[in-house]
Amino acid sequence: MWTEDSGSPHVLALCRRMGDRELVCLFNFSGGFVSAGVDREGAYRELMYGDRYESIRSVPLWPNGFAWLLRENA
Repeated sequence: MWTEDSGSPHVLALCRRMGDRELVCLFNFSGGFVSAGVDREGAYRELMYGDRYESIRSVPLWPNGFAWLLRENA
């Protein structure tokens, strides 16, 4: 597990990889809406709400919210 730059001083990005599976977790520690992410291309599924992203460079996050993004198999 490691941290990465999320592009926002309010968002913590934690990443974990096991084989070809990767989970990216974004945590917004501010009271406002922000967009943040990590430099990844490819399909990711947000595990809580089911949204799908082709890029997770800019993921919208609710105030004090989070996103758990799992890479989808090609």
